[in-house]
Amino acid sequence: MKIFTKQEKLLIRILLTAAAVGIIIGSLKSVFNHSENDIERELSGNTSLTITVVDSSIGSVMDAEKAYQENTSTLNVSITNINTANKNELMSLPNIGTVKVEEIIRFSEEYGKFMTVDDLLKVSGIGPKTLEKLKPFVTI
Repeated sequence: MKIFTKQEKLLIRILLTAAAVGIIIGSLKSVFNHSENDIERELSGNTSLTITVVDSSIGSVMDAEKAYQENTSTLNVSITNINTANKNELMSLPNIGTVKVEEIIRFSEEYGKFMTVDDLLKVSGIGPKTLEKLKPFVTI
């Protein structure tokens, strides 16, 4: 005598899988949210912060894939406060050259501190695509 039909067994498997995935995602969220809070706490008052990702395969920056392919064990990422950064620190940002650095400095001198990272869109030469590439590397 069968207790469950094939369809019921399939439904039970799907529900158990969904529950397991939910638990895993919940666990990962708590780990990553904790990391973001630690980063924000570290950044308050600092111009830049170097983060070392022990397992580069889980890094969420553009160079993580390259570091992983090269089988390196660490990945250093600099996060720059755009309100306190000097010319050299701004030059180290991806897709930012001399002209854009001058525009960022001119904008901040003319209008004051940036209130949000999205305020970089007000700087001549920085559009939505450039801003998206900069976001992992800048803070206020």
